[in-house]
Amino acid sequence: MLRQFGRCSTATTRWPPERDLWLVDPGDGSALAAYASATGVAAQPEMLDLYRTRWTACDLAIDTARFRRPHGDGADERESWQLPRTQVAALQ
Repeated sequence: MLRQFGRCSTATTRWPPERDLWLVDPGDGSALAAYASATGVAAQPEMLDLYRTRWTACDLAIDTARFRRPHGDGADERESWQLPRTQVAALQ
């Protein structure tokens, strides 16, 4: 629960459930089924895809900004360079 201005609210009442559900579901639908059973609300597959894509696009933007700035050429940078390649592949 989130506490704002002395009142409690849950994230699910403030945002579509798909915003967080896409991240916690292991891919077999078990978390989505548990959520639907507990709340009576079924997640929309298109919305799950939207939030998954949004997350990947944001990660790609962050990593692109990082590599546009001056940076070294160490082992960390070479390993980190694989992240944008993976993210682009995920968006295709």
